[in-house]
Amino acid sequence: MSETYLTVTGNVATQPILRQGRSGTAFLTFRLAQNINRVDRSTGVVDTVATNWMTVCAFRNQAVNLYRSLTKGQPVIVHGRLRIQDWSTDERSGTTVELEATAVGHDLSRGQSCFVKVASPPMPQVGDAEEERQRLRAVAAEAAVTAAESSLPVFVEPAPQDQEAGVAPEPEPEVVSA
Repeated sequence: MSETYLTVTGNVATQPILRQGRSGTAFLTFRLAQNINRVDRSTGVVDTVATNWMTVCAFRNQAVNLYRSLTKGQPVIVHGRLRIQDWSTDERSGTTVELEATAVGHDLSRGQSCFVKVASPPMPQVGDAEEERQRLRAVAAEAAVTAAESSLPVFVEPAPQDQEAGVAPEPEPEVVSA
């Protein structure tokens, strides 16, 4: 039997929760909201016509790194193994959609991110959660200010095949300092 892998873009819909299993393995879960949008061609307005909801889970070092990197509302790209399970109780029944993440990152088409390489991250203690989140927000804010203050230009070189085909290269971008 083959497994299904899926790549989904969406928003972190709940604050990620980091737990430790009985064996000591770190695991993390959060809900992901993937909006299905349509553009009304007559008005140009984008409408959300549906939202797909799923639970994302991650394990070990990835779980700890995600806990330190993600907050509710951020746009992400998640790649992982799809699991769909039907469930029922006496009163209700439903279907659970879960992605066991193999790769997660911020959706850089919608913002900027700052990568920090770490050794094996230690498991945060339960009481340290809010303090750790505040520290990480301060680090992220400082990195964002540093990036915004940078006067380094971003240059886009035309592809070699465009030059050969006689396509005029785009003008160099204007350097704007914040």
